Amino acid sequence: MLVALGKYISDILMEIAEGIYEDGEPATQMYKSTYRPYKDTGTDRFRWERSKIDKEFILETRGISESRKRGIRDSAYQERCKTGLCVSDLFNLYREMIMRDLRNIEGIKVGGVTVNNIRYADDTALVADSHDKLQALISTLHQSSRERALSINIKKTEVMIINMDEIPPRIDIKIDAETLKQIHIYNYLGCTVGSDGKFEKEIKKRISMAKDAFGKIKKLVTNSKISMNLRRRFVECFVWSVLLYGCETLTLRKAEEERLQAAEMWFWRRMLKISWTERKTSEEVLERVGVEREL
Repeated sequence: MLVALGKYISDILMEIAEGIYEDGEPATQMYKSTYRPYKDTGTDRFRWERSKIDKEFILETRGISESRKRGIRDSAYQERCKTGLCVSDLFNLYREMIMRDLRNIEGIKVGGVTVNNIRYADDTALVADSHDKLQALISTLHQSSRERALSINIKKTEVMIINMDEIPPRIDIKIDAETLKQIHIYNYLGCTVGSDGKFEKEIKKRISMAKDAFGKIKKLVTNSKISMNLRRRFVECFVWSVLLYGCETLTLRKAEEERLQAAEMWFWRRMLKISWTERKTSEEVLERVGVEREL
């Protein structure tokens, strides 16, 4: 991986290693993301363990970076690359070098800025406003990955058209003459995205999940011996966080907004044990809870 990343990343690693070696204090995230391989004598297989950040580790890091920087290709260097450290952050740097090959390919315009990919951790979505642009993106990504000894898993790669048509048109995006599967509903980072561009199903799913979360704390929030303020805070902490997860990124229609508002009142009425037969208005319920509409 260090060889493929080239001089640019080696220089960065060298700077990090020297800074840690001089200060004696590694970055906090290195304790979370640094691993070393070791050979399990019982199974004779290699396994990964969290590496101890000490002087020996820093010397090893700096040794690998120095060897790469000076272009050394001796057997000791090759061995260190095979059995030395493995930092998960290196993968992000490695992938960044691949994604840079897509910079000059058009995608979509957002606020006058061209966007052709959306990334979170190892999840990548390529976006474009035409078949040719999307094909160019996937072909370039495939070629750049192969040049760096990586490959795209075709079985896990899918394509979707988002438009207002009742039946989305057919699109053929290929990798090595193999056509990618076209879908109409996609789950990205826990959010359901439909080919019609609407989020009705996502809102219904969120409300259902929030009701499940409410059910788990129902005995607590309906206990009249607990103060109203504390019960309200329980609902806002454990239920609202589930209900509103990712909603700031959704484009909601009037129907979805009304559905969320109805769900809000449903939770407050259940917390106060108010039956619909009591015919209490939403304003009366909100006054008893001591809040205004939040959704």
